[in-house]
Amino acid sequence: MRHLALAIVVSTLLASAAFARLVPARTYEELLQESDLIVIVHARSTNAPNADDTVVPLEYLSVAMGEPDTVAPLDPTELARFTAVITDFDVLGVVKGKLDAKRLKICHYRYKHGAEELGNGPSFVSFPTERYTEVSGDRRRGGIANDFMLFLKYDSHRRLTFVTGQYDPEYSVKQISSPLPNID
Repeated sequence: MRHLALAIVVSTLLASAAFARLVPARTYEELLQESDLIVIVHARSTNAPNADDTVVPLEYLSVAMGEPDTVAPLDPTELARFTAVITDFDVLGVVKGKLDAKRLKICHYRYKHGAEELGNGPSFVSFPTERYTEVSGDRRRGGIANDFMLFLKYDSHRRLTFVTGQYDPEYSVKQISSPLPNID
């Protein structure tokens, strides 16, 4: 009986590991190297795209151990769960690359309202556009900033996109916040 229980546990663990998706997480060194543009930005607003906005198609960056990343098409039923949004940023500084504009619009994706989230699915990102306050017990900490460092690259059509792709932008975005106050 113990052997059967052990066999079930081991097979369950192996099966779940076999279906795990490799994600294009990068070290800071890799992000710096692969970026065409690195900017520090302040999120202003996020809206549906309008006719003037550049919408970057949602593609999956396929990652294989020891192989270069490749772009893979997504299943149309999977694509139907997502919608493009455009976030408008104030550019606070340029770390790498050249950008003369003081504003920047970036296309990214989110799940449609009411869509079922995929297990092992995308690592989308959202950008809060208002400072919010964290309350811990009876202490109120200062507002958590909506400033970010974005690691971006140009695609083959010269559109800015995330180094880790539109499917997993979370790994190309770093939130910048003030250090926590000394509350001892």
